[in-house]
Amino acid sequence: MLELNHIRSHQATPGGYVVLTLGLLALLMTLVWQQKILAENDMLQARLTLRADQLRQKVSAAEVVVHKPESAAAQQAILHIILPWSGLLKGMESIHRDDIRLMSLDPQWKRKLIQLRLLATNREAIWAYMEGLRQLGMMKEVKLKSSESTHLNGMPVVAFEVEALWDI
Repeated sequence: MLELNHIRSHQATPGGYVVLTLGLLALLMTLVWQQKILAENDMLQARLTLRADQLRQKVSAAEVVVHKPESAAAQQAILHIILPWSGLLKGMESIHRDDIRLMSLDPQWKRKLIQLRLLATNREAIWAYMEGLRQLGMMKEVKLKSSESTHLNGMPVVAFEVEALWDI
């Protein structure tokens, strides 16, 4: 008869305890290392946010001095780049809803306006999403510009457009 169990005894051996102990020690060290990495990540994220705030304060729209047309355009481009896009986008992602899909995002940085084109499965989801945008604290004057019932892949959806001023 063919026997697949090559272990001859049913008792734990000292070697087994050593392997178990080493495995638990490795697990503990991995968890400690992961906590250290997460703490460093949080610290770096805080430093990055602080640095971005400092840069925004240094280069404000009031400091854009027009010496030459090329210089003014370059300074405006710099202001556009250092706007807190990541904070704005992360805030919008925090309003995750399964019944809403973002189709396009159109920021107009000169007017501090953002236009969103979205799809929703129902009209209640639209109002809930708009309320979520208002509660972010980053946007003001959140308005529904248009909505239209349509079908997507045979499913009824509501295509809608939201406009908001960012307040950062």
